[in-house]
Amino acid sequence: MMRRVIILAVLGCLWTLPAMATPSAEAVKETAELVLKKLGAQAGHETVETISVRLERLAARHGDDAVLAARKVGPQAMHLLETAGAEGPQMARLMAKYGDEGLYLAARPQSVALYTKYGDDAAEALIKHKGIEPFMDKMGKEGAVAIRKLDHQQAMQMVIMADTGQLAKIGRTPEVMAVIGKYGNKAMEFVWNHKGALMVSATLAAFLADPKPFIDGTVKIAQDVTDQVVAPLAQAPAEAVKEVGNGIGKGTNWTLVIGLCIGVTAAWLTLRTWLLLRNNRRRRQQ
Repeated sequence: MMRRVIILAVLGCLWTLPAMATPSAEAVKETAELVLKKLGAQAGHETVETISVRLERLAARHGDDAVLAARKVGPQAMHLLETAGAEGPQMARLMAKYGDEGLYLAARPQSVALYTKYGDDAAEALIKHKGIEPFMDKMGKEGAVAIRKLDHQQAMQMVIMADTGQLAKIGRTPEVMAVIGKYGNKAMEFVWNHKGALMVSATLAAFLADPKPFIDGTVKIAQDVTDQVVAPLAQAPAEAVKEVGNGIGKGTNWTLVIGLCIGVTAAWLTLRTWLLLRNNRRRRQQ
């Protein structure tokens, strides 16, 4: 007896699925009337009935979002969905949620692909910053989450750093993106203004461990690390050549000397950054 009850219940659920998956006739008719009104003189032989049939077909192919997309966007949504392939449900969802801005994305295959992969973070970033598909394709979901929090100027700074390889040179990109996603424009401005310094692993590690004091200026990078490290290293070979030319550097192992300079400089920077962070924590505890 119990087995029969369970079977009947399952059959009852299956019987109701088509009705649950189909938008109500009233919703379809109301949407058809809105679409017909938007068509105006271009309606031709279209009627509420013919548009309703088209909407029902779209709902069967792409889901209920197709009807809501037509309601928000109008006949353009219907034309786009009628020629859509497997990506149709995502296109319908974009237009149903974001209206005309969703139509802009739904008409761009690369945008639809990114939305399919990364969801609303990608959609909101692509709507806010037009034309950043190549950036997002390169930077992934972390990039989408970060850049959607930025204003236009800071977003363009991020795109430039990605295109020129500067973000890759800094390293630990997902973690840098997470900091920018959390702190927004100020974090991006800090990264932009101190990109040379952040290419030093010790400075980057300190920044990622506790970014807020760097961003709000409580902890300052005393000098650009590129001035402290890159410039001396660039000058070292010239100095070595000069010394050799004067006969003073005979027998000197310049490779060893330069290597020692690099090691000492890196150690000094690590110690200085650690001391700054320690002093900052003490001040905050007092």
